[in-house]
Amino acid sequence: MKKKKNQSPINDLYKLVVDYFKQETAQPFKDLFGWALFGLLGSLLIAIGFSFIVVGVIRLLQNETGSVFQGNFSWAPYLISIVGLLVLSFISFKFVQKKTTKKEKA
Repeated sequence: MKKKKNQSPINDLYKLVVDYFKQETAQPFKDLFGWALFGLLGSLLIAIGFSFIVVGVIRLLQNETGSVFQGNFSWAPYLISIVGLLVLSFISFKFVQKKTTKKEKA
């Protein structure tokens, strides 16, 4: 019977390199994927919410204003809703932007 060498220097080096690779590259990518997935899910939910708001505003303007938005002026509720969506999007993007600190400026 031959004796197996479990702890040869080559095996130790291989194990060290594989463990280092997992620690320094694979795990950060897994963490990054989790954050990206969380961000994409949040973006999707925000987009759905904004869509509901726009449709609600259009319906409100069409149904509750009487004959104001009838005939040649029937496009106005859509324009008002799109402008409102752009304003809401601008406000939300400004709110999310990172503010720089004094340490980062230096």
